[in-house]
Amino acid sequence: MHVPVSARSCSWGVGGFRALKAMGITPGVLHLNEGHSGFAVLEAVRDRMQEEGLDFDTAANQIPQEVILPPTLRCRQATTAFLPI
Repeated sequence: MHVPVSARSCSWGVGGFRALKAMGITPGVLHLNEGHSGFAVLEAVRDRMQEEGLDFDTAANQIPQEVILPPTLRCRQATTAFLPI
């Protein structure tokens, strides 16, 4: 079954954030080292809105202070190595 990259990325980013929350872990920092992790930012905004009763703009302005982008993702031509775990 073919699953579009965008659907996989969304499920990994959102799912990863939700998995941490399910384990009782509220991330203080989001380290974005892959494209799919960008969806974790959207989930963090949604979570902040729900947990603290914030509107979208307020929550969305707080989250970037908690995001780390590796230097390779800050440049125009980034490369990523996928390593088996």
